[in-house]
Amino acid sequence: VWARLPNPPSEAELKPAFKAAYKESLLANPCFGGGGETRNTRKWWTTTVKRALELCETPRKYSDVEFERFFRRVYQHYGSLEGYMRLDDADAFLPWAEETGILMGITSNTPSRTMETVLPMNGLHNYFTWFTCSQDVGVEKPGKEIFDTAFEAAQFWSPG
Repeated sequence: VWARLPNPPSEAELKPAFKAAYKESLLANPCFGGGGETRNTRKWWTTTVKRALELCETPRKYSDVEFERFFRRVYQHYGSLEGYMRLDDADAFLPWAEETGILMGITSNTPSRTMETVLPMNGLHNYFTWFTCSQDVGVEKPGKEIFDTAFEAAQFWSPG
């Protein structure tokens, strides 16, 4: 609705198409395009969303202007609080773990944007002392390198 696309796909149609496009993109360009000389996450997502529209039951092809309008809104959505949901059990656990003195970090197959903006925007970043994401390391879990990087970061913060 907000992008005013002609013949937009329904959520039911877009969901499986996006899942397939996401998998395709990760196989073709792992770590959200990160780990190499260039780490252009927005370009990675642009390609993925375009591919999702092509994979819809009724393939969609929009003009560059239409697509950019659509993509910008999708990208903005996942750069805002509306794109994420805090889990009740995490809201209870994180303060408890912090009060208990448990040293916590994050190791995730996510783009850097998650660590840099999504966690702070949701008020979660202060619970964690280190952040390791696949885009920065250039290797996804279960690759050894991402865990080695996380271990190094944890050792820095670990007392004694």
